[in-house]
Amino acid sequence: MREPVRFPSKIDVLVVVVLSATLGVLVAVVALGIRSGDFPAWISILGALPIAAALWIFASTYYLVSDTELLVRSGPVNRRIPLTEISNVTPTRNPLSSPALSLDRLEIAYGNSSVLISPKDKDGFLRALTERGVLAGPDVAADADAADPSSESTGVSRLVPVLIVPVVLMMGYFFYTDAQAPAVEIAYGQIHIKTATQQDIPMTDVIGLTLENTMPRVVRKYKGLDLLGIQHGRFVLEGVGNARLYLQAKRQPPFVKLETRSGVIYINYATPADTGALYERMTREINK
Repeated sequence: MREPVRFPSKIDVLVVVVLSATLGVLVAVVALGIRSGDFPAWISILGALPIAAALWIFASTYYLVSDTELLVRSGPVNRRIPLTEISNVTPTRNPLSSPALSLDRLEIAYGNSSVLISPKDKDGFLRALTERGVLAGPDVAADADAADPSSESTGVSRLVPVLIVPVVLMMGYFFYTDAQAPAVEIAYGQIHIKTATQQDIPMTDVIGLTLENTMPRVVRKYKGLDLLGIQHGRFVLEGVGNARLYLQAKRQPPFVKLETRSGVIYINYATPADTGALYERMTREINK
């Protein structure tokens, strides 16, 4: 019995570019939607699923020819086709969705069905079928570059993470910058609160500064980040209305309450000691 022969899929650079661009747009829309408050943070999990699925498909698409069957694998696709059922093999550039990563395809007709595949080494694939008694159509022409079945496939396979990984990193960057503890600086007559963006408050707009053990209940998020205890951005508070929150631990008092002519701001850090130190520093700077 002969050893099964594995044939990796040919990969079109265009397919990689289009897929990466599509995933990039999807991730950007999800990330911006979360930042703006249009989507809840858990939507990011759904945004990550297409990326995982794409990587799975690119890493697992191949065709295995044994003495008895043709195995077609591509992500969740696991199709076993008895060689005795294959009636015809013809070339095609049919763009229908299929377990193929290139438009340079072969249509395998079997029984009452068919499947489109794209083996990189088309000559070798047809030869493997012929050696096992499967008649390949005489109109099937081999690619000129089929002599090296691994070169292009390997090169493009390496290109996949190069294009997709930055998309994932961009998504992580949005969350990382938004989730950083607020940096509060007071200089030149202004209070600067910095996270992913910066809010500048003129000292002349400050009405009051207190350290509170409680804060009004959050009714809803208007625009910002609400994830894993972190709340940054604009929120609606019960009995207060619109307010800005810079909370690293939304349930952990105390809270620095800064009242300004344009609204109320609440700030806290992950530990009460750090929040208390912030309040003392702000009090000293404002009372200078």
